[in-house]
Amino acid sequence: MVPGQRPGPFLRGAGGELEPHCHGFHLSWRGHARRASYYESASLDGADGWKVFWNITLPSISPTVFFLLVINILQAFQAFGPINIMTGGGPSGATDVLSYSIYRDAFVNYQFSPAAAKSVLLFLILLGVTVFQMKNEKKRVFYQ
Repeated sequence: MVPGQRPGPFLRGAGGELEPHCHGFHLSWRGHARRASYYESASLDGADGWKVFWNITLPSISPTVFFLLVINILQAFQAFGPINIMTGGGPSGATDVLSYSIYRDAFVNYQFSPAAAKSVLLFLILLGVTVFQMKNEKKRVFYQ
């Protein structure tokens, strides 16, 4: 990050803190992913900014983008801490998510059977999202 520059909102986690893996993406995007010869060749060929981004920059950082996409989606489904600390489920359950519902059913209401069923459902949802992303990874992520 450039000194004096504020990080963008995409670097903020669910609790508002900087996520280390997101910061790594920011560094990889600005650092080693830019190979001067690729950009020089594109400028000699007359490519504009969007073509350079879609054909050179994005494919070179696609492994990092894929990693962050998987990790952040899994983390979003498990956003328990900030909800419990800040709102406790919110007014009329406005910030109630599946992970908080599992906690509330199991450890507040002592309803372990619904909590166990919800935790299996959460596992299956996360497994489905991860499998979907892994299958699409073959098409869109380029390792060099």
